[in-house]
Amino acid sequence: GSITLPNETPQESTLLYIAREQSTALMTQLEAVENFVDEYGIYTAGAIINTFGIYNFARHDAEKLIAQEEAWRLGKPINTVVVDARSDWNSFKGNDFHIEDLDYEGMFFFEANSGADTARIAVTAGQHERSQGREPAVEKFIVHGHGAPGLIVMGVNREAIDIKSYTEAAQKASTIHASEVNDYKKHLGPDFEVILQSCSTAGEALEGKNIADIISERHDVRVIASNSAVYGLRILEDGSVKFETNEADHQQVVYESP
Repeated sequence: GSITLPNETPQESTLLYIAREQSTALMTQLEAVENFVDEYGIYTAGAIINTFGIYNFARHDAEKLIAQEEAWRLGKPINTVVVDARSDWNSFKGNDFHIEDLDYEGMFFFEANSGADTARIAVTAGQHERSQGREPAVEKFIVHGHGAPGLIVMGVNREAIDIKSYTEAAQKASTIHASEVNDYKKHLGPDFEVILQSCSTAGEALEGKNIADIISERHDVRVIASNSAVYGLRILEDGSVKFETNEADHQQVVYESP
């Protein structure tokens, strides 16, 4: 709920609370970048920003970022892609994504500010794999951001992966050559699944189909999503996934493409 301060309306206090939270997040991120540069140097920080689009260093363990950048330079295979939304202030002090197997290899974190950024990350992953002489064989493509049945907010100005964007893309695809349309399977491989670490993306949408169903249908992939609020995601040792939630009516929904 909102926090009401003396002589303020509920709306004003909510906006003030959000502004304070975002200001705190920005200061935390700036401090994290400064500390990283002091410890590892501006060149390494720049490599992480330019390669993975990561600006929110406070979400990540510095040594893991170093290991990720080194693995990328060495051409290690990509098994899992995690796309964090740049806008998500809920986890600005840490990443609420967990794995049971701490030695899990092949996981690469990226940061996106829009749906277009997310598509470019898929392209980048495919280019990386082919540059090493192998075809992409990503198993999991995880998208993390504020969600609702109709969208996932990625950007600081509410840029989103939403139903409208997919509708417009489908209309465009009908008028141009198929090779010009971004098809994730071209870049990630034939057997990956999409996991939406976002609230309510499998919930009931006004448009009929929700964003999880639309993504599954558009990309011909298996999509795992939640119909309620989630605060984290866990990958178990057998590779299965589990959303962390306090909602009594939570359901983990799997969408299979037609």
